[in-house]
Amino acid sequence: MVDKNMFARLRKELAAQDAMREEVIKDSRGILKSAKQAIYAVHRGDTTKAERLLKSAATQLARLSKKKGSESIGALGDAQEEYVEARLYLAFAQDKPLPTPQTLRVGAERYLAGVCDLVGELVRAGINASIKEDYASAKHIKDFVARIYEELLQFDFRNSSLRRKFDATKYGLDKLEDLVYDLKLRGKLS
Repeated sequence: MVDKNMFARLRKELAAQDAMREEVIKDSRGILKSAKQAIYAVHRGDTTKAERLLKSAATQLARLSKKKGSESIGALGDAQEEYVEARLYLAFAQDKPLPTPQTLRVGAERYLAGVCDLVGELVRAGINASIKEDYASAKHIKDFVARIYEELLQFDFRNSSLRRKFDATKYGLDKLEDLVYDLKLRGKLS
């Protein structure tokens, strides 16, 4: 005998899961957009706008994180990584300590992915500082990235997206080291 009521309940359960998934994906896009805009604002020196955007993103992340099952949806993880990257970049720009995973309410893997992505923004900032003839800032950024890389070397990243992000930090550090070396050769840094 087929229990029609059981199948009706299963349809209802799956429909609710699909609706929640769609909501998480939609809201994650908003978080991602806010975090990207915050990073851009920091590059332009508009930390007030960055803080406002990140406050909104934090509120959305907190709400989404409370939804049962949302942690398994990839879009939320991507939004968390971008949020971490933006928060870390803002802290660096304001010369504040980097916020912790606990402060940002993310797991270790999402946090470390955000740290790795931060290096890309710092490479851009270092190059821009050099273009503006702010050579001391370019060196400061290189030294900061070197400290991040030194810490990341202590991990045993498996063959995963996090491993590829970690590998990209080495290339970013290489770019900054080349930049500082070139500045020293040209007599712009001692």
